[in-house]
Amino acid sequence: MFEPTGDQDDQWGALGTMAGWSWRFLVSMTALVVVVFILIQLKFVVIPLLLAVLISSVLAPLTAWMERKGLARGLASTLTVVVAILVLVAFVLVAVPPFLKNLGAFEAAFENSGEHLYEWLNGSPFNLSDAQIQDIKLRIAEAAPQLQDALITGAKAAAPIAIQAVATFGLTIVLTGYLLQGGDRYWQWMLGFFAPVNRPAINELGVTAYSKLASYLQGMAIMAALYGVGVA
Repeated sequence: MFEPTGDQDDQWGALGTMAGWSWRFLVSMTALVVVVFILIQLKFVVIPLLLAVLISSVLAPLTAWMERKGLARGLASTLTVVVAILVLVAFVLVAVPPFLKNLGAFEAAFENSGEHLYEWLNGSPFNLSDAQIQDIKLRIAEAAPQLQDALITGAKAAAPIAIQAVATFGLTIVLTGYLLQGGDRYWQWMLGFFAPVNRPAINELGVTAYSKLASYLQGMAIMAALYGVGVA
């Protein structure tokens, strides 16, 4: 019976090597497409999880500081999330009132801009007559109800998006607490999917990447806080 030899394995040379890499590439791309498709379908969970990873990297030093003060890991994580929520609420309370205060001035300026526009159209270089300007005002008044209906329709369409945003925010808070409390255990669980020989390298890569990301985000958070205090 015919038995292939080592020489026959190499009979295709470079063509065989290219064929081998080609099917590996196709399998890898297929797997990547499947993974991306699954992530898109699970975006309601994936997006809060990614946000929780980013937020927990910023809040982790506060949790570690509370632990060093003698608090249990769970209590420290909960207090960290509560502090973060309080800071967010304080930021909203500081930023929103000035915006609402200036909203009336903006509305008055917008109304006055219409009169300035009509005066500009009445002068050079347009030189529109009063009758033409009045016709423009009439057309704008007739289009106002349609614009109002369009805004109402848009608001109704945006309602489900707003509900989803609130749900995403709540889920992000919960996941952030879980990551602060047991993020290291979850990471060790994920490492279990890899071969034992590859775990040390993957662990080092993941820890290094996370620490770099945490340092960058913490620096950005400090700069944003200083800028906010300076503006206020």
